[in-house]
Amino acid sequence: MSMKDIFFYPAIVLSAGWTLLNFAKVGQYVNELKAEFPVCTAKNPNQVVIFLATIAIMMTLKSPTE
Repeated sequence: MSMKDIFFYPAIVLSAGWTLLNFAKVGQYVNELKAEFPVCTAKNPNQVVIFLATIAIMMTLKSPTE
């Protein structure tokens, strides 16, 4: 049995489990936040305008710097 089998693969399994656990915790926190403060989690009516303006600004500033 190599050192890779002893240390690397168990570390992958542990880190994947830890990541999934944190995803579940974030989901639980988001649900609690939506229940307690629904106004803070409401969608922005200008979401599309903000997104398109951000893309336009990025394209304008990115090409001269590249």
